[in-house]
Amino acid sequence: MQKLIIVRGHSGSGKTTFAQQQIAQFELSYPQSKYFHIENDLFLMEGNNYVWSESRFQEAKLKARNALKSAFKFCQKHTALDCLIIVSNVGINRNEIYRMIKQAEKQHIQVEIYRLKTFYNNIHQVSDEVVKSMFNRLNELPIEGEMIIE
Repeated sequence: MQKLIIVRGHSGSGKTTFAQQQIAQFELSYPQSKYFHIENDLFLMEGNNYVWSESRFQEAKLKARNALKSAFKFCQKHTALDCLIIVSNVGINRNEIYRMIKQAEKQHIQVEIYRLKTFYNNIHQVSDEVVKSMFNRLNELPIEGEMIIE
């Protein structure tokens, strides 16, 4: 079983926690599996501190993109291995999401897409106005077949 899970949601929607839950479930079902958790925010951490700037964010996006390419290559090389790729980002760029889906389908990797509409305390100090804007933008840009979590 090889699977790509895409988790979309505004800041503070619980994407990281949801991704961690999906990883735990996958590992229970497939104990000898390999997983790749790819999230821009993971590349913005310095120790336990989240440090955001526009330049660091652009660098994090590039690192995440490269990590995704590496994950797909790993799965392609190890087709018999149970493997999970989970990408948990805001996910406003639909073209980027469709590229991920296309690559997964090309490699016969199962795809699941989740859209989180939940609200939790925002640990990255993103303003309520920006969070609302992200939420509204995602509502305007649905992905066909995505499962809504409220």
